[in-house]
Amino acid sequence: MKRGVHIMPTLQNTERGRNATVPPSLADWLNGAARQAMPSELVEKIQAGYSGRTAAQASAARERYAILQRSLAKLSAAGARIVLGGDPGLQDDPFGFAEHRELKLMVEAGMTSTQAIVAGTSRGAEFLRLRNTGVLAPGKQEDFLVLDANPLENITNTRRISQVVLKGRPVDREALKGQLMRGE
Repeated sequence: MKRGVHIMPTLQNTERGRNATVPPSLADWLNGAARQAMPSELVEKIQAGYSGRTAAQASAARERYAILQRSLAKLSAAGARIVLGGDPGLQDDPFGFAEHRELKLMVEAGMTSTQAIVAGTSRGAEFLRLRNTGVLAPGKQEDFLVLDANPLENITNTRRISQVVLKGRPVDREALKGQLMRGE
């Protein structure tokens, strides 16, 4: 911590291997809200990433993943600077999906919802040396989400996005969704 070291756990890539099928909570989201926001081919690609393993392979991966979870919990408890990272844009980890999944996995590993949110906001900006964003404060760039539910009560509430504001301007999410669905 004295040397400015940051830790980016990227749990979701390892977490995927512990499954022989799509976890039920993820399947519910993928077949619900995600299917409304992403092309069907992408949803199917994400689902496919959770299959193709034998029960023995998934079991061995669960053991390795449990070590990562314990390590993250210890680092978090010790005050380590943890940064959200989910390798978005790679394989079957589309931007947005990867980050929301990573937040959930960070909390499951023992971080509080507050710690996970800090990892994805102010800590990320700190790591990238972005001095004008990452927190809501006078003189800072106005980048934020308006949510329909409190993420401190349940971290998956970060998925319940009502509005996106970038540089102080609301994003036209319907237009953006149309572009995404058309593959633009």
